Amino acid sequence: LSHYIKNILGGLEGSVSLLRMGIDASDDSMMNEAWDTLDKNQKRLSSLMLDLLNLAKEDSIDLGMCDFCDVISEAVELVRPSAREHGIEIDFDSRGALEEPLLAEIDSRGIHRVILNLLRNAVDAVIERHHGTDQGRVSVEIKAENNGATLILTTVDNGHGIPPEQFDRIFEMFHTTKGDRGTGLGLAVSKRIIETHRGTLSVSSQVGVGTTFSVRLPTRHLDTSTSIINITDL
Repeated sequence: LSHYIKNILGGLEGSVSLLRMGIDASDDSMMNEAWDTLDKNQKRLSSLMLDLLNLAKEDSIDLGMCDFCDVISEAVELVRPSAREHGIEIDFDSRGALEEPLLAEIDSRGIHRVILNLLRNAVDAVIERHHGTDQGRVSVEIKAENNGATLILTTVDNGHGIPPEQFDRIFEMFHTTKGDRGTGLGLAVSKRIIETHRGTLSVSSQVGVGTTFSVRLPTRHLDTSTSIINITDL
């Protein structure tokens, strides 16, 4: 984690220096490069802070009824531009064969965070394996089971896959397969959020083929005692 933070700070400092040089030289190309790097690193820092906030808060969620497809779509649209920079399309049909909204009683901010983490991991895995090609694929699927009582979200990528020796630790706090490029927080935080919703987060993977993460969530919560803390209050 310390290496990851140092990398972000180093990127911010370098970007500021480059931006200052670009301004002094009236070099638009240099200023644009500096701005892009600043933007990328502030997003990394923001993501890290949100994960740390989720770790610090109690095992409580702010439940509210919403359309699950809308939550997924918002996350997909946030990740899609950076994926396209690497020639990766995220396949997600927000409605597909669905005739009605998929309503669920969830903490939409928390679930949005989970989906962002899963998508960013998938894109990173695809980039690592298919960098410089157009062979990378990430897809998101959603369906309902048990007469609408359970929602199942899956993210599928054709990245490098998770090595067997890493598999048992994939949800372990601060464990990362990305070296200095990862915090080891994303999946641990995601699992905690899903389990607080009384759901499950599971993974299957094959080296050289890709990885699938599956989220199962109940659409209703009869016990509303978990509805205590709003993330925006932290």
